[in-house]
Amino acid sequence: MLLTGLRPEEACGLKWCAIKEDTNELSINNAYKDSPIYNEKYKVIGHTRGDGRLKTPESYRTLPF
Repeated sequence: MLLTGLRPEEACGLKWCAIKEDTNELSINNAYKDSPIYNEKYKVIGHTRGDGRLKTPESYRTLPF
């Protein structure tokens, strides 16, 4: 993460299909998100976790490795 500038959400969201062995590149196109679930009184009652979009369009990139 330190050498590539990946955000923690991007590093946790990496999948094997992001590795392009023929060109030795890593495609960053996914993030692992943690979203709170609120009740009717706006108290956090749980979390949903899963894949999500990246923060900005510029975050989608391909890195050499």
